[in-house]
Amino acid sequence: MIFVVLVEPKGEENIGSVSRAMLNFGFENLILINPLCNHLSEKSLNYSVHSKYILENAVILPTLEEVLKKSDLSIALTRRIGSHRRKDVSLENLADFVTDYKNQNIFLVFGREAHGLTNEELLMCDLLCHIETNEKFPSINLSHSVILVLHEINKIFANKIKIETAKAKDFNFMYDEIIDTLNYLDFFKNPDPKPIKNYIKKIMLRAKLTKEDTLIIKNIFRSIKGMVKKRF
Repeated sequence: MIFVVLVEPKGEENIGSVSRAMLNFGFENLILINPLCNHLSEKSLNYSVHSKYILENAVILPTLEEVLKKSDLSIALTRRIGSHRRKDVSLENLADFVTDYKNQNIFLVFGREAHGLTNEELLMCDLLCHIETNEKFPSINLSHSVILVLHEINKIFANKIKIETAKAKDFNFMYDEIIDTLNYLDFFKNPDPKPIKNYIKKIMLRAKLTKEDTLIIKNIFRSIKGMVKKRF
């Protein structure tokens, strides 16, 4: 199981973007170490797009040391190397390296936006993975770092970690709202609207929507119907 650990993040938009990146690759476990901002602020939620639930379920802890007690393998991510920052594994080889740990708790530790992880924090982690960047402009956004790492990790977890699709009850609530709104808009001109209704349903089913997806879509159509009612 993969855990994304952010140490003292201070950008609300960065936390939201990280949760979105996690959802992109099917990872859901987020840990925030002494966050310096509100991870559930409006800005953070806006940047998270459909991954709001990841932020809501994020674990908040005061120190990295406490977090790593539950780790089977902890990997610190850094763009800087030196005497205390000896590269143990490259980003390109990261997936192959952690293959044997894929059924255990793997903690991916990302540092502060401004200056990363301290030497003490690096020593707490089992391994150091170096993210190579252009020497002329080495700085990289936190969420971009997470995307790069999760893309590599996903190579061994693809088809292993599934995002749970919406239950029939949630799907049908959404579908009924769509049809009700389209009926209100007099969308179905054909005397027999069943074929197009079934086609709409099949499109939605093929999308393998999550519960969160169904709620968003349902609310969109409900809002459309409400706006039309106000105008007419």
